[in-house]
Amino acid sequence: MDKVKEFYTKFYDKLSKTYDFIFGNFIRQLFTKPASIVFLGIDNAGKTSLVRKLKRGTNETYMPTRHASKSDIEIGNLKATVVDVGGHKQARVVWSNYFYNCDGIIFIVDTSDPERFSEVNVAYKEVRKFEKKAPIAVLMNKIDLCGKTEDDVEWCEDIKKKTGIFDHPGSEEEQPVNVAWVSIVKESSEALTGPLAMSFKWLEMMINKKTTN
Repeated sequence: MDKVKEFYTKFYDKLSKTYDFIFGNFIRQLFTKPASIVFLGIDNAGKTSLVRKLKRGTNETYMPTRHASKSDIEIGNLKATVVDVGGHKQARVVWSNYFYNCDGIIFIVDTSDPERFSEVNVAYKEVRKFEKKAPIAVLMNKIDLCGKTEDDVEWCEDIKKKTGIFDHPGSEEEQPVNVAWVSIVKESSEALTGPLAMSFKWLEMMINKKTTN
């Protein structure tokens, strides 16, 4: 039984690494112009895990970020500047410093921690107060821990109401927001049409649309 378990564990690890490689290439080819993206969310939402997944092709879980850290991710021949900012209350004070020349925002929420939805609500309002134009791709993360999917409409709508985060198509005067339900750590190794990949595709499309207007 242990050998069978070990086999499937190794098989899953290889599958995950293969997907990470493919996903990394997808992201590198997606952005055709320089982009400055800010990763935000309260602590333990999954910001650092996503940055490391993109940068190093790993699904490892990292300790919550307590101080702002800046990473550069190579995307094709260009470089996207990604700032992973600690979501703790003290760290949020410096959030506004990272919105200068910001092209897009990725805001991550831990759906498995409903007790902190009110805190997420406050943080999200602060983000929109500091930056009113850049498109926001919201990743409702850790749905695997809840045993839910985007098809659980009632559950999804309840979280949207409690966090105050809703989809918005955007306009010339209003900020576009796209909400996706994901598991950053356990993103499917199937074709790159999953919610995580599509969130980046949407963000790239919105950034290009904004720069051409």
